[in-house]
Amino acid sequence: ATLDGGCVGAMRARLVLIFLFHQVHRRICNSRQRQKQIHQFPKPLALLVQPYVVFHAVFLFLLFASLARICDIIYANRWLDTSTFQVSELAVSTHGSKVSDDQITILSVLRCMAISCPIFIVLTSCVTLMHLWIHHVAEERAFDTGLRWYPSHSHDLAMQVATMPLIYGVFALDCVILMLELMTGRTFLEFHKRNNSVENTWSIIAHLTQERYATNLELADLYEALALYNFGRLCFMRVRRQIRMEIPLLRRSLHSLDESQQAHLFIFRDPERFLFRPLEVASSVGVKIFVYTCILKSLFALTITFLADEPFHINVCERAPAACALLPHMEGAAFITSTIAILSLIAIEHGFHETLSVEGFAPVL
Repeated sequence: ATLDGGCVGAMRARLVLIFLFHQVHRRICNSRQRQKQIHQFPKPLALLVQPYVVFHAVFLFLLFASLARICDIIYANRWLDTSTFQVSELAVSTHGSKVSDDQITILSVLRCMAISCPIFIVLTSCVTLMHLWIHHVAEERAFDTGLRWYPSHSHDLAMQVATMPLIYGVFALDCVILMLELMTGRTFLEFHKRNNSVENTWSIIAHLTQERYATNLELADLYEALALYNFGRLCFMRVRRQIRMEIPLLRRSLHSLDESQQAHLFIFRDPERFLFRPLEVASSVGVKIFVYTCILKSLFALTITFLADEPFHINVCERAPAACALLPHMEGAAFITSTIAILSLIAIEHGFHETLSVEGFAPVL
């Protein structure tokens, strides 16, 4: 199990490093001084080194690789005909008996969904890329002359939100591929070539597949939390901008009142401080709790799977069963907080809909 466990761990480490590299890349490049240096490069290079271009290029590569894998599985197994699956001939169960043909079944509904999922992932990717192109700085701004490929802060947040379907779709597609490779026997064949003498092969393969499956969903949930957080920041950023535009007009109106009337006014003396900021804090509590819960849950689950792989080989669930017993409770907490966060964002968007729509804050497709 060492070789394949190492492959799973290496893949997980690469995915984590992609997210970390993207955040570091954004920190380095998202400044006007740095962008002025970058825009001195030839035009194609100045565009290609932008953080959002590199990040999406990586996930498009992963998407194309996953599409090639699932198409190969569908073609080689005659549109997922169970009679072509080799698990019943090769896999050995934990009890040492062959897996019977009756145990290898796939519902017709699931079969149709597995076959059609690449189509929907491609459509989702096209819509996502169209949103990214629309949010892209196609024309120079008056306050950023010469920085054509440098997105504003609001456009940067919007692109991170719009990317969520593509990233979640890539991870979800990989989960489908993992299950199909397990059921068709491909995973067993690759494992058996490297580990001929390993006993209880089927249980080991199922465990490794489950680890990678869970890792995909944990990383996708982490990005979902980031996207929801950025969407909330984007909403409040646009509302705050509108309030700051209206404050001078409000203050001029207040000066027209006499001192006795002004004495009874408190909130409208500084609406951003006494009205908007408390509202922002109260409304963002649900989103922040979800983000913290999701980060804690994902880091906890990823730590357990990391320790189980090379070079540690520490089975936390065997040594500390109480630690693994927390995972279902953390999953439930993440589900509840994500529901609260989404409802909070819906309430924010609907409550500030007219304010947000002043500058065209709305879906474009």
